[in-house]
Amino acid sequence: MKNIILIILSITIGFSLVYGQEFSVPDSILQELKQVVLIDDNAKEDSLVFKIVFPANYDSTKTYSVALCLSGGNQTEPIANYCYAAWFKSNYFENYLTILPINTTGKNLKDYSEFEVKTIEKVVKSNFKVTDNNWIIAGTSNGGVAAFNFISISPELFEGAIVMPGIIDTNITANAEWNHLKIILAYGEKDSQRWIDAIKETELKIENQVGIIETIVLKGQGHILPIDFNINQVYDLYFKN
Repeated sequence: MKNIILIILSITIGFSLVYGQEFSVPDSILQELKQVVLIDDNAKEDSLVFKIVFPANYDSTKTYSVALCLSGGNQTEPIANYCYAAWFKSNYFENYLTILPINTTGKNLKDYSEFEVKTIEKVVKSNFKVTDNNWIIAGTSNGGVAAFNFISISPELFEGAIVMPGIIDTNITANAEWNHLKIILAYGEKDSQRWIDAIKETELKIENQVGIIETIVLKGQGHILPIDFNINQVYDLYFKN
């Protein structure tokens, strides 16, 4: 690895307030996350910060698929830590390079430009031996909105998306380049009606443009999942069907 130093407005505003709460993550889980700073060779004054979970017995000479996991709220480090523990920690990703971008600029991932999204892709590919396609993108809340933004910019990079919850922004249009994608839409039974309605609208908007789409309602859950929630009931729908 080179250049590595280990070390929908009304809706999303509400999430920023919720994610402002204090979320505790056990040290045993935090130890799985390695903080990495990647520097773009063409913009050395800029660096990108990620939390990364390496596969068991990681071998830098081998090629890995990527699970790009986009946190909710404003994607700060504490929020990314919690989102990993509650949404993205799954045995299904044990052979993936799991990558969580950290927001250090104040700009939400859902608002990233094509250049900014492509820069993330470029620094990951230049610093790790990863596949050129079949990445999985997962996201929750603002990260779920961001997931569709990332797909719209590089649909060929991803095999599918798992958003828990996530909605497609009004300025994004699914097209024929999305027809290979497998999409899982998940939301809490007790989530706000605005989110539930927007998720159903998203399903209608993209169902004829993607290869497979499934929706799952998480019984008894709201917008924020507890760490002890069995998130594999969502991933089962993606990997077993």
